[in-house]
Amino acid sequence: MLNAYGRQDSIIRIGWEGNGDWYQWSATNPTDYVNCFRHVADSINATSEPDPTLCWGLNAHYSQNPPSHNAMDMYPGDAWVDAVGLDAYDFYPASPTKAAFDAQASAVGGLNYWYNFAQSRNKLFGVGEWGVVDGSGSAGGGDSANYVQWMYDWFTAHAGKGFAWEFYFNNCDPGNVGSNLYRPLSSNCVYRNPNAAARYRQLYTRT
Repeated sequence: MLNAYGRQDSIIRIGWEGNGDWYQWSATNPTDYVNCFRHVADSINATSEPDPTLCWGLNAHYSQNPPSHNAMDMYPGDAWVDAVGLDAYDFYPASPTKAAFDAQASAVGGLNYWYNFAQSRNKLFGVGEWGVVDGSGSAGGGDSANYVQWMYDWFTAHAGKGFAWEFYFNNCDPGNVGSNLYRPLSSNCVYRNPNAAARYRQLYTRT
């Protein structure tokens, strides 16, 4: 399929956020997760020419799975991973201050932690999802222009040093993270973050 559509240069996140407990493929059994990841990776590489970038993607901060709560127990191995990815939202925990953001980035499971791991394995690093969080009550940081700034500054500091991509996840569905910056409010779009949106626009539309 990748060959047919000329998408061999795709970044493919296999079993993303497997260290959480909200997907069917969560690594409740790390051996099964690793074997499944390797099987999928081998199948993709056997049929796509040239090979796409295969990403082992995690959720930031705490790992609900595997049972050890050590995400390294579910690492598929260097031969099956081209890049390490992270989904980083402003919640669980939120970053009310720059000091909190920096501490969480350097803690186990944070941006610096997984970036450094990727560097140690000679892998690319990317942030497949990130955003402010207005939809998780006290667990979320809300409409935080500061979080947008701090993430942008982190991206800028690591650009060209193995950091390969970042994608803002714009969602406003009821019960979801509530990261929306631009979609109009409606019965199906219940969160909007004007302060974060203004900062994002300022940072990402510079000429």
